[in-house]
Amino acid sequence: MRVAERMTEHLISCAAADSLATAARLLLDEDCDCVPVVDHGGRVRGMLTDRDICMAAFKTGRSLAELRVRDAMAKDVASTRPSASLAAAVMVMRSRGICQLPVLDAQNRMIGLLRCNDLLSWVDDGDAHGGGEPATPMAAPAAAPHCAQS
Repeated sequence: MRVAERMTEHLISCAAADSLATAARLLLDEDCDCVPVVDHGGRVRGMLTDRDICMAAFKTGRSLAELRVRDAMAKDVASTRPSASLAAAVMVMRSRGICQLPVLDAQNRMIGLLRCNDLLSWVDDGDAHGGGEPATPMAAPAAAPHCAQS
């Protein structure tokens, strides 16, 4: 099975210049814990988690309205292509300890997001290994505790 068959196409994102207050509101409104940071061309420049937001406020003692996404986001972002196998994408997620993986087109624009819940539905469907019990590598990323997203 390919990433394109399971990725989430409902995309939310924010810009590096946005305030952390704006990003926090987006995460709350969308009921998620992570948001890709994209430039004007739709290229991923970073990822921002709810934890990144909290730690930035805690470390600086400043309000979320004063802080910018660029100051809190992770800049080293792993990604995948829609044609990649789900197994390969899972291995990237596990090795990086992440729960969401941007899916990029040939021009490196974000067209989707592969989330833990997308993978869980793949395992639940019995497709992870052609039916039957999924193997251990198909489980959610072990090092990433914040995988809940609806």
